[in-house]
Amino acid sequence: MSGLAVEIILTFFLVTVIFMTAVHKKAPKSVYGAAIGGMIFLLHLVGVPLTGASMNPARSFSPTLFSGDVGLWEVQWLYWVGPIVGGIIAGVVMNYIYVNKAEKKNNFQIPTIFKNLK
Repeated sequence: MSGLAVEIILTFFLVTVIFMTAVHKKAPKSVYGAAIGGMIFLLHLVGVPLTGASMNPARSFSPTLFSGDVGLWEVQWLYWVGPIVGGIIAGVVMNYIYVNKAEKKNNFQIPTIFKNLK
C-alpha cells in the first residue's frame, strides 16, 4: 500500500506543477518546460528507487505488455490507480484554492451609486 501512496504523491506534485505553469494564466510562458522538466527530474530522483516513478499509466503499461513478465501484471493496478488518484486530488486542490478564490475575487461588483463617480 505504501507504493500506492508514493505514486499518488508523485503524480500530485507533477500535476500541480503543470497546472501552476502551463494552465495558470499568471505564470510566465518562458518557464513551462524548465519547471515541468525539473519537477519530473526531481520526482524521478526520489521515486525510481521506491516504485519506479511511473506517474503516467502509459509509461508502465507498454513495458509490461512487451516484456512478457507475469509479475509486472500483478502490480499494474498500482501504476494506474496512483496517477489517476493523484491527478484528481491535484485538480480538486487547484480548483478549490485557485479557481474558486479567483471567481470570488472577480464577482465583486461596484454598486450602481458609485459607478458615476469615476
